[in-house]
Amino acid sequence: MPRVVVVGAGIAGLAAAWDLQRAGVEVVVLERESVVGGRMRSEQWGETWMDLGAGETSVDSGAMTELARELNVKVIPHHGNEHLTTRVYRDGRIHEVDATNPLSYLKYGGMSWLGRAKMTRILPAFARYLWMTRGRQSTIADAVWADHESIDSWLSRVAPEFLEYAAEPMLGGQATWSPSDVSKGFFLHLFTTHGNIELVTFEEGLGQLPRAMAEHIDVRCGATVTDLRPTEAPVVVEFTHEGENRELDADYVVVAVPGSRVLDIVSGLGSSRERFFRQVSYVPAEYLSLRMPEPPAGLEGMVHFPRREDRELARAGWHERSEEHTSELQSH
Repeated sequence: MPRVVVVGAGIAGLAAAWDLQRAGVEVVVLERESVVGGRMRSEQWGETWMDLGAGETSVDSGAMTELARELNVKVIPHHGNEHLTTRVYRDGRIHEVDATNPLSYLKYGGMSWLGRAKMTRILPAFARYLWMTRGRQSTIADAVWADHESIDSWLSRVAPEFLEYAAEPMLGGQATWSPSDVSKGFFLHLFTTHGNIELVTFEEGLGQLPRAMAEHIDVRCGATVTDLRPTEAPVVVEFTHEGENRELDADYVVVAVPGSRVLDIVSGLGSSRERFFRQVSYVPAEYLSLRMPEPPAGLEGMVHFPRREDRELARAGWHERSEEHTSELQSH
């Protein structure tokens, strides 16, 4: 029987192990943390489950929700904003737009009439994507043909006002993404599918699913992989576990860790693959909250300050905290 070692017990590693095990393959999962889940992890705080990474998933992820039901993990609707309303500061005023409703941009005061007219330049790309996915559920793979550049590069050429006063505020405000981090392909997929996505979570947080999966898989937490050499047969996986140095022989290894960590554990990849993984990086986001006794005049909800308006401020928002009778100004 083939033996596979999976490095990483996030949802990607556990899903790989789950499918391999069902196919009759012997699988061992090594996870350096003391718990499973990775960026799909939840912890209990009192009677509340708190998500430490992702907070919801989509019912479009059919395999995930089907697996949850199979494992008796209750799927419940995620009650968030039905519309991605974006408030943008321009020329001393705050303008509002429903970022996922194309008709909303026709009356959007955050862009000039010329800027709105130039939005027609992005329509051919959307038309091509919609034509390719007509009559079926689309996936991000359908936009791979447009994955060769970022929206910072693309939109700055064809629709610069849309980039600064619509796309960047929506992506930055909702997910702290910079235009240089978002590919043209992902942008096309996101803007054409987001309005139809139904979000769900699980009764004990999104991390309940990986926890339930791990109960049926040989997962060894606290196991830190120090080296594996894919050029050898069998592949020797070296790791530390419970204070001891150990080894496992495997016919195959699935490395399901962030790309920035691959070179820390895999050796002998060759120069081209090593160059690729050296350029992989993940940028954390951090919010700073400053307390104020009263909300500033004219600031309602989350407001985005575009780069062209104020290069010192990225975002600011006002949130009431009724339980303490205080409020917060959030900046990033």
